[in-house]
Amino acid sequence: MLIGIVCIILLSVQVIIWLTFYVQTKKIDRIQPQGNERPFVSVLISAKNERANLTKYLKSILDQDYHDFEVIVVSDHSTDGTDSLLLDWAQQNETLQVILNHGDNHGKKASLQLAVSKAKGSWLLFTDADCSPHSKKWIGSMVSYIDSDSEIVVGVGPTMVDDSVLSRWVAYENVYVMVQYTSMAKLGYPYMAVGRNLMYKRSLFERVGGYISHQHLPSGDDDLFIRDAATTSNTRIAFNPATFVYSAAPSSVSGYINQKVRHFSTSFHYKKSIQFILMLNHISHLSLILSLILIPFYFDLIFCV
Repeated sequence: MLIGIVCIILLSVQVIIWLTFYVQTKKIDRIQPQGNERPFVSVLISAKNERANLTKYLKSILDQDYHDFEVIVVSDHSTDGTDSLLLDWAQQNETLQVILNHGDNHGKKASLQLAVSKAKGSWLLFTDADCSPHSKKWIGSMVSYIDSDSEIVVGVGPTMVDDSVLSRWVAYENVYVMVQYTSMAKLGYPYMAVGRNLMYKRSLFERVGGYISHQHLPSGDDDLFIRDAATTSNTRIAFNPATFVYSAAPSSVSGYINQKVRHFSTSFHYKKSIQFILMLNHISHLSLILSLILIPFYFDLIFCV
């Protein structure tokens, strides 16, 4: 009887959370708006030993159908030939600017800060070396969400799915997380974004001091920046497929675990109200699954007695 009551309570908590918060994703307009602004956009990428991924995916970014943009790739202390690859490509494509970061400051945030300092665009569009836009209209589609009040455009980053169990699991998790952060943003509580598809004004970056409040943390260039800079009125959600940027799943279980550890450690620095909602959801979700698993054993015990 007790385990049944617990299941009902946990299920009720899950239903309330989903109906109150996460159902908001269904209310996001999938139709691409047609903004009037056509600013110069700087696409920024930090790459550390990403020669293989850049070879696969960088062309899809350089070939974007947008009138005025640049791509800045910072090679962060790479040792796998990334530097030579990028320098060769830069000689053939005037859109590409390469920065070799071999100084004392290393890590993704230091590299992106360096990229921002060299960027010419009034809007900064961030992605990763292992990513590929779904469409050649990616930049233009993200720009179409700009209006007079917006300073941030939060994009979506699905996972490239193959036949492996790991990639399918990562794809499921990404959708689950996407539902959470887009729904909360729709309600007026933006709390995170994915660095593989995020755009904001350069002036906003400068106004909040860039990554200074979390410079000591290895991750958080995306969600902790959103924590510091996003408001109810200045954030837009880009949910049209033309804005999607697909990323490769981790190639190994250890890579997946390292990625989850980084993300989990960053979540402790979210606003307390967001931490509470996410914690309540995770605990009730996991407890509900555990309770459902235990129910058959509970009835077996009753019948045995």
